Amino acid sequence: MRGGRSTKTATGHDAERLDSIAHCIPCLLNAMYASGWDNPCWEDARIVRVARRFTATRMPVERHHTLSGGIRRGHRYTFGNCLWHHKALLRTGYTTSRMSAAHGPSLLKGSKTFHAVYGSDDELIAMQDWVLFGDELPDWLEPIPRYHFTTT
Repeated sequence: MRGGRSTKTATGHDAERLDSIAHCIPCLLNAMYASGWDNPCWEDARIVRVARRFTATRMPVERHHTLSGGIRRGHRYTFGNCLWHHKALLRTGYTTSRMSAAHGPSLLKGSKTFHAVYGSDDELIAMQDWVLFGDELPDWLEPIPRYHFTTT
């Protein structure tokens, strides 16, 4: 166990939410921008259609637990990351520079660059919630403020 980073086993609603995370949010954002969405917004129904079938790296998706002061914030504060965006694992035959060029930065390779491209942890969590629940957040889920995606 890594010091200070473990969280208890997810139960109840947290477990349901974690089990539902099946798509990489950074891959989804890459697809949105590649599709010509200069400023995609939450109300755009195409986001959900893309999200439900998209992980561009064709790699398994893990749940990234965000941190505060080096300590996990809890199971509520997670979003989907493929193995490239989460742990910088390469696809067979790819180099790090080729993966970065094709799929954007990896969180493990540099948090500042990753967040500059994809948004803050809270923005990524809010996007994950929207992909999972749309505009109808369950009563038990603490809302995180949404934002409109902008390109830099």
